[in-house]
Order: sequence, then C-alpha cells, then structure tokens
Amino acid sequence: MSERTRPPSDIARKQAKRQAWLLVYSSAATAWSFGFLSVVLPIYLKRNGYDPLTIGAFYTFSGLLCAILLLFLGPQLDRRRKKALLVLGTALPILSFLLLSLSVEGWAVTCAFLLGGIGIIGGLGGALSGATFYPLLFEKTGVAESTHFFSWNTLGWLLMAMLGSLCGGLPEWMAGWGWDPFFAYRLSFVLCALFAALAACLILPLREEHTLTPGRINPFEMFHAARGLIGRFALTQVFVGLGAGFVVQLLSLWFFLKFGVSEVQISPWFAAANLAGMVAVGLVPLLALRRSKTSMVIFTQGLSAVMVLLMTFAATYQWASLLYLLRSALMNMSWPLQNAFLFSLVPPERRSSAISLANAAFGLCSSLAPLLGGAMMQSGWLDLPLYLGAISFFLAAATFFLFFRRRSPSL
Repeated sequence: MSERTRPPSDIARKQAKRQAWLLVYSSAATAWSFGFLSVVLPIYLKRNGYDPLTIGAFYTFSGLLCAILLLFLGPQLDRRRKKALLVLGTALPILSFLLLSLSVEGWAVTCAFLLGGIGIIGGLGGALSGATFYPLLFEKTGVAESTHFFSWNTLGWLLMAMLGSLCGGLPEWMAGWGWDPFFAYRLSFVLCALFAALAACLILPLREEHTLTPGRINPFEMFHAARGLIGRFALTQVFVGLGAGFVVQLLSLWFFLKFGVSEVQISPWFAAANLAGMVAVGLVPLLALRRSKTSMVIFTQGLSAVMVLLMTFAATYQWASLLYLLRSALMNMSWPLQNAFLFSLVPPERRSSAISLANAAFGLCSSLAPLLGGAMMQSGWLDLPLYLGAISFFLAAATFFLFFRRRSPSL
C-alpha cells in the first residue's frame, strides 16, 4: 500500500496547492462562529436560566462524544477517503446553529452541542472534521510546506475568529436599535449557520489523491498506536486540553461573573486576542528556520501558563483581558508547530490515527474541564479554574520537553 503525499508534476503541484488553500478558507469560515459563540453563548445561556454547572455540562457531553468517536474513526480513515466525511462534519453545525435559533429549551441546546460546531472541539461534527482535516491538508502540502500551510491555516482561523468576537456585541446592539433581544440572538445564530454552509461548500471542489485500499481493520488499533510516539504526543494534548477547557471554554462567563461585564465590553478584547494570535502565528515560519519546533512549543506553552496565572491577580477586566491576549498569542504559535511536528514523524498510513488520538486526548480533557470549572464557579471559586488551567499548560510544556527534547534539531 502506498500514498502519494507530493504531486508528481508542476501542474499537479499547483492544483494541490490550490486545493490546500480551499481547505484553509473553509477552516477560516468555520472560525467566525467559534469567535462569536465564545463570547455570546455562555452569557446567553446564563441569561436564559442555565446555571454555570449546566453550561459546563453541555460542553462536557459534546466533547466526550467527540473524543469517543475519534478513538475509533482514526484507524478507519487511515484506509479510506476522507473528503465526504469532512464535508459532513463541516455541514453538521448548520443544524446546531439552526436549533439554537429556534429554541433555548434543554433538548434543543443539548442536540446543538452534540451535533457539533460549538466550543473548541466537540460533537459529531467535531469528530468527523477533526479526524480528516489535517490529513487532507498535509496530503496537499507535503512535508516541505506543511509548517507554512499549517501556519496560514491558523492565521485564517484567527482572523475570522477575531471578526466573530468583534460581533459578540451584535445582539445587544440590535436590542438597542429596538429589536427584540431574544430575536436578535436567534438571528445571530442563523448567521453562524450561513458561515458553516459556506465552509462546507468550499470543500466540495476538493479532489482526494488517497490511493490506499481498504484492508482488515482492528477496532482497537488506536490503543496499539497509543503505546508509541503517537501516544506520547497525545499525552501532551491531555494537558493542553485541560488548560483550554479550564481557561477558554467558559472564559466569557468568568468575566461576566467576576467583573460584571457583558458581551459589549469583552468582545473587542476577545477580538484583540485573536489579532495578537495572528501576528504571533505570522512569525512561526520565520522562527521555525532559526529554532526547532520542540523548543518553540515548550517556550510558548510554558509562558502561556504564566499569563493565565497572572490573570487571576488582575484588578480590572482590562488587565485580565490584556493577559489573556498575550496567552492567546503564545498558544496559537504552538498549534501549527505541534501539528507539523506530529505529521513529520508519523508514516502516511498512520496520519488519521495520529491526529485522531491527539484530538481525542485534547477533546476528552477539554470537555471534562468545563464541567468542573462550572461547578467551581457556581460554588464561588471563580479563579480556581484558571489556577488549574495554568498548571495544565505548564505540565503540557514539561511533558513535551521530556518526550521530545532529543529529537532532531530541525524538528
């Protein structure tokens, strides 16, 4: 069995590069909803009578479903084409956002979270896209250009997430213009559905070059993969996921409860955090020529832990937002480096297993943390989730150092 990871001719290379850009544009289109909902949704649910524990539980169940599916999807997709499942995973959030626009009842919110498209990674849609997107992007770019395209993918994602965060005050602005407040929220969720539809349409022209033929598949193959390098990488993602779950998923609710600010006050800061991440990620290809991927991942994750810890001592929401901005810049630098590092070390026939196991580890822990964080906030321990998040990011940097410090300097 073999897989062509680099096109054989100049024409084919150009076609592959154009299709890589389509994947980047599709990813960017999905990010608008993430940026918008990260500001709006926790506060919207709180205003509709949901307590912090219940809000955290929504994220938890969504992430758990995603993580469990990823464990079994990886080996299946190592041997099969991925485009159709990526289209489906990208399109499922359309239903999620339409459900949110129609009802705020528990059944509708639960179904929306389980279908996916809400939070960092979660639901059925998150599992399907999480197991297919990066293997397809790497297929189009090859090893030589993977860091470059992974960085552009992160840049595009951050740009659209920034625009989505800037629109976080849209429902309140519309209410100020005389619109019914809840109708304004629901109309905003329809806009999220339109972005999800655009993202799915951008993938349709993609041509998959996967030439592996299906063979006998062991449903527990993922657990065998976890014993080697892929498993060590996944363990680092356990701590990254915990940190993201404690710090990112319920952050707008933390600002709302601690400082009494709404979407209008914090949305510009969330947008600025994404802008800072864009600037930082733009430096990644240049820095990758001077420093190894491993050293940069360790540095960015370790320093981000310090920023999260300092947030708990901030006297105003502006200072806390500034520290979050710095944390976002550092952590977003690590994403393209981590993904390029992983794909440069695993063979082509294990890429879906590798990214699925890593995303499952991340998703499992990032889904458990909001439930715990919501319970802590409900009990009045507002800063405890951030303390735990800082510890998690530090442990992520420490484990990455222990496992990969002896890798080739070019990695």
